[in-house]
Formats: sequence, C-alpha cells, structure tokens
Amino acid sequence: MLSGTGGGWIRAGLGGTLWRLALFLAAVGSLNLSFALGPEAEEIRQAHRWSAEHFDPGSPVLPFSFVFGGRPSSELLNGWIRAIKHRKPTEQLIQHQLTLADPQTGLQVDCVAVEYKDYPVVEWI
Repeated sequence: MLSGTGGGWIRAGLGGTLWRLALFLAAVGSLNLSFALGPEAEEIRQAHRWSAEHFDPGSPVLPFSFVFGGRPSSELLNGWIRAIKHRKPTEQLIQHQLTLADPQTGLQVDCVAVEYKDYPVVEWI
C-alpha cells in the first residue's frame, strides 16, 4: 500500500489501520457479550427451581447429606420431624430455614439458605 506520490503512503497506511480497526470492531460486535451485562433470566429461574426443590415443605430432596453413627442421612431422617420457615430480610433476599429433629434423641439439624431474587445464587450453611 505504498504510494509514490509525496505523503500518499501515509494516507494509505492510515487507511489500512482504519480498515483493520473496522474489522476488529465488527468481530467484537458480533460476539455474545451477555456475560458482562449480568445474569440471564433462565439462570435466575434455575436457581429458584433448585431452591423450591430443596426448601419446600413436602420436598423429599435435601441440599445436604451426612453419615451419623454409621448410617446415611437418607435412612436417619425418614422419621424425623421436618419444619421449614421462610422470611424476607430485604426485598431482594429470601431466607429459608430447614430444621430436622429426631423425636427420640432431640438431635436437630438446621440448614439456613439465602436465595437472591435478582441473581442466580442460593447460599446455604
């Protein structure tokens, strides 16, 4: 792209740079950059479904498992009393508290989870 007429090679070189910049911007513009914009609605729905599956009163699915006295929790917890409380500490958070209690020994297992209404996250301890 060199031109022999005084200074023409500068214009030709600059034109090549602009052309490469235009190609780069077109390529970047065609990429899906949704990760930079925040979570997708389907991701949030999946987190809410997971929370409902694990923290609704009649759900047989628990967000944890353990072994106690050589027996898995799936065996131990069948006869335990189950209670679930839900509260909203803020407009964007839902707190779930799952309590399982052994009526024979008084042993109690608590699981507290925080669900974010505007983000695909459920944290539990």
